[in-house]
Amino acid sequence: MASIADATASRPKPIKLPRPVAPFDRDPAKAAEACFDRETGITVPIRVLKTYKDALAQYHMRPEHKFLNGNYTDRGLTQRRHVKPTAIRNIGKESNRWEEKFYLGSDDGAEINYGLAPQDSEAFLDSLRTQVVVAGQRKIARESGVSRRTLACFMQGGRIRSGIITRLVRAARERKNRKLITGSVDEHRAGHGQKRFRLLP
Repeated sequence: MASIADATASRPKPIKLPRPVAPFDRDPAKAAEACFDRETGITVPIRVLKTYKDALAQYHMRPEHKFLNGNYTDRGLTQRRHVKPTAIRNIGKESNRWEEKFYLGSDDGAEINYGLAPQDSEAFLDSLRTQVVVAGQRKIARESGVSRRTLACFMQGGRIRSGIITRLVRAARERKNRKLITGSVDEHRAGHGQKRFRLLP
């Protein structure tokens, strides 16, 4: 019987794509001939290089994270996202074990996390409770998958797990984003309606 180690060893290794670079040349064809992999130094044949057409073919499918309503399936107006801090989390220096993380991958344990200051923690939870009241407890409970009993406990100042708080934050944020998008589209339509009205004799 084959072991798990044997099955893992028999898996094909992922294909590592080249990272092509080339010395500058005004003639793109000459630059392509001098192309090499910047990590290994091995020459990269022209047949594996992408044309601009290949590189841009799927570009319109990429979501625009800097804007609300910026996914490739969305329609209508986009809106800039605004960062509003609700609390400050005290952590260690950004350079803490940076070199190890670069080579070995991200490790949450490598970052020193001192948590929120007590006043920031309370301010954050109060802000979240306000957002839940504005959106409606039933809607937030349904969209977050948190029971109404647990949500009621939180709204009355009770302590709940951090994972549940994360779900509440996500549901409140998504509801707020939808409201912003809907409001901006309605405003846009209203503006166009006024313009058409003015054009009528």
